[in-house]
Amino acid sequence: MNQEILGAIISEFLKVNNKLSHVQKKPVYLSNGINISTAALHLLEAIHANENANVTMLAKVLGVTKGSISQQIKKLEETHLINKAYRHNNRKEIFFEITSSGLNTLEIHDELHLSLYNQIMDNLSDFSDEQGKTIVEILDIVADNIAKYQDQVGGK
Repeated sequence: MNQEILGAIISEFLKVNNKLSHVQKKPVYLSNGINISTAALHLLEAIHANENANVTMLAKVLGVTKGSISQQIKKLEETHLINKAYRHNNRKEIFFEITSSGLNTLEIHDELHLSLYNQIMDNLSDFSDEQGKTIVEILDIVADNIAKYQDQVGGK
């Protein structure tokens, strides 16, 4: 692959990343009256998908800091989408349970995702499955290298 194509791939990758970062911060107004950030919605999804997960596990799953998770947890509790729960054998360890309102919110969010995914599928219909697999491989390589670079320059 030549330098020009590599530059175009990285440029598009960064553009998508920046758009997703912007979307994560924007509030979403759902039909059930809930006003919530995309980041909080994705945390709610992670809590639902990872039963009995604590803050540390959720941070790892989402690739964010524990502080970020803790801030979002407060918002999810305030909107009655989750409840804190404690382990029977260890009252210090906290995990989270989704409320019925939280499940309803996830259903609405899934409908929004389905609409987005259908639109993307329509726009990608000319690409073969093999081309799709290649895109996934390229994005994985770019993401891995960015993480390695961040470790080097970030003083991890």
